[in-house]
Amino acid sequence: MASKSLGVLTLDLVAKTGMFESGLDKAGRKLSETERKAAAFGKVLGNSILAGAGIAAAGLAIYVKNTIEAEKV
Repeated sequence: MASKSLGVLTLDLVAKTGMFESGLDKAGRKLSETERKAAAFGKVLGNSILAGAGIAAAGLAIYVKNTIEAEKV
């Protein structure tokens, strides 16, 4: 009787351990996917910030140029 209970317990433990491992594998894949998406978003965001800084610098240069020309008149 005890042998049967031990066998059921062992089988149950093996099954639950397998489920835990497959859950970890799934979580690992999901984390890798999220990491890849975050890296891609970071690149896009960085490029957008650089573009915005370039536009702001160009606008400032035009403003300074126009101010200097207005003072000459």
